[in-house]
Amino acid sequence: MVTSMAFTPLSLPERIDIDNANTLLQQLYAFIDSTASQTAEQALNIPLAKVEHCDSAGIACLLEAKVYAEQQQKNLTYDKPVAQLRELAQFFNLEDYLFV
Repeated sequence: MVTSMAFTPLSLPERIDIDNANTLLQQLYAFIDSTASQTAEQALNIPLAKVEHCDSAGIACLLEAKVYAEQQQKNLTYDKPVAQLRELAQFFNLEDYLFV
């Protein structure tokens, strides 16, 4: 059973796009690395409700962070994406993988 740890480890920008995706990815890596005591049964939950816009670089950032977390044997989840972000993830057939 996966338990969720609902907290925002970092301040997500209103826009995740080509201009800031790499910086955010580095912050997500650091967050994942800082949770050494977490197990795969404890989800690291990042709410996306404040993200108003995301482009394909932003989706790639979220995807890469999730893959990295899995490689570290951690369960990174994103929840509450806005409609635009959810629709973009659907376009790439990633909605079920990325979002709770």
